[in-house]
Amino acid sequence: MKNILIILGVILLNFSCQNQTNTVVNPNQVGTIEANDSKSTAARDFSNAYTSNNLLSAKSLFTEDAVFKINDAEMSFDDMAAGFTAGHNFFDNIRNDDKHIYTMHYDEGDNAGKTFTNMWYVWKGIRKDNGEELIVKGYAYFAWRGDKVYEMYNAFDPTLYTQAIIEQQ
Repeated sequence: MKNILIILGVILLNFSCQNQTNTVVNPNQVGTIEANDSKSTAARDFSNAYTSNNLLSAKSLFTEDAVFKINDAEMSFDDMAAGFTAGHNFFDNIRNDDKHIYTMHYDEGDNAGKTFTNMWYVWKGIRKDNGEELIVKGYAYFAWRGDKVYEMYNAFDPTLYTQAIIEQQ
């Protein structure tokens, strides 16, 4: 009986070892990613404030000295808001569709200790002059210091957007 228990124990041990899942950490993995956290929600709220033409409602999200980089042009919150708001003079039904928003907390590397929320989106708007829909893909990040954004970057190809505004002036 004792031998049967030993054999059964060895079989169970062998079986359990073969079915274990080992977690392998990629050497390039330097942090964690969240999708439904408060920072991702804040980025989504900023996007909604923009599309509803109410950016002032999102001003408290940013530090007093926050820097806004729109296609690498640096500006203040007020300048960014004025530029984004001006688009509503030329487009109706502005929206950011297909949003993918994730917050990344870096534990290692050059960004250790930093948190960024990344947002990929498809900007859409209906030209006021001819009713055509304009579609532009974009990307933005929000760099966090505590619960405030100290830097926002937004990138998109401005060619068709700018051309549509010029044509409507």
